[in-house]
Amino acid sequence: MPRLASNGGDRSFESLVASVSRDIRPRSVLDEWIRLGVVRINEADQVELQEQAFIPRHGEAEKLAYYGLNLGDHITAATDNVLEVGRPWFERSVHHQGLSEGEVEALREKAAALGMTLLQDLHQQASSPHCDEQVKDRRFTCGVYFYSAPEDGEASQ
Repeated sequence: MPRLASNGGDRSFESLVASVSRDIRPRSVLDEWIRLGVVRINEADQVELQEQAFIPRHGEAEKLAYYGLNLGDHITAATDNVLEVGRPWFERSVHHQGLSEGEVEALREKAAALGMTLLQDLHQQASSPHCDEQVKDRRFTCGVYFYSAPEDGEASQ
């Protein structure tokens, strides 16, 4: 996306940051994201994502903030579902036992590929203007995770 509003109007990085907060300057956000390796400026002065999805690699504070956002939203969705607060949130999982390490690794790779496709598709749709509603004050989180462990309960990577 164009870096400056003078080049991209409402569809610029500068306008995007300004739409989220007037307290933070777009250049400060851009500099921090470049430092973290999330984005880069290309030859056409456009901001390009460097990561498929933002996963903090530098600094404990960034990791903890990311952890808190994901875990907090998941716990809230699950709690709302259990307490039957409003319309149920989509929250599903699949569980299997008696698998080999190779079978689990193949499932892990498939989950990563399908999950990334889903997240990229949702990101693209959310980034494209698609409605004329005046009030745009909502956010969403959609996460995908994969975990496995030996059946005896010991944690594994």
